[in-house]
Amino acid sequence: MISRRSKWFIGVFAVGLVAFGILQALSFRLLHELQAAVLPGGQMPPPEMLQRSTIFKFGPFLLAFFYIGCLFALFALISIILDKRSQG
Repeated sequence: MISRRSKWFIGVFAVGLVAFGILQALSFRLLHELQAAVLPGGQMPPPEMLQRSTIFKFGPFLLAFFYIGCLFALFALISIILDKRSQG
């Protein structure tokens, strides 16, 4: 049986995965916006377009949630191993 502590660690890891998925979706959306905004002469769009992008507002927070989720995945593995040792 998995302890309540391990379940919480796994839950935080799942939140980290969701944050990573949102970050990837925002990245692809920004990529399509940039490709559509390239001027006919091959010039890149102005930097103001990037600064108004959603990924630059929420990206650091989503990346932090992903890193925390990875750390909690490690904690979950350690917790599950300790649970198995205490049972057997």
